[in-house]
Amino acid sequence: MIIVPDSDVRACRLADMHYSRKTPGSNRMAGPGEHLVLVDEGGLFVLGFRKTLFRKDGQKGIECFIFRNTGEALSSQILTRAEPFILVKWGRCRLFTYIAPRKIRSVNPGCCFKKAGWVSAGRNKPRRPSEYKIILEKFL
Repeated sequence: MIIVPDSDVRACRLADMHYSRKTPGSNRMAGPGEHLVLVDEGGLFVLGFRKTLFRKDGQKGIECFIFRNTGEALSSQILTRAEPFILVKWGRCRLFTYIAPRKIRSVNPGCCFKKAGWVSAGRNKPRRPSEYKIILEKFL
């Protein structure tokens, strides 16, 4: 697992395959704020965290804004292995992520996060009920 800039070609390529990618093909992926982007040497996964000062959704903490694993490593183990990197960058903190159940094939949305110790923190407030997302969190 290595830290890369949010313009890393491997990271952006994997992000382009994720349902949450807002601008496929863009040469940057993290958006505003401080960020931490991790990939493996083989380019099989990307994991991105972002800390922003102002959020319209009212969430506090560090957002996992992207996670895409195309390799054989267990996603829950990748998430757990990323925790020391987060602690070095931001110290003890709240992590959170959004899962869009209608955009994934899992019968247990967020399963890999749950296996890594993340727990439910409710749902967002969407414009349309069909666009709701599950919020998961973990305190480090």
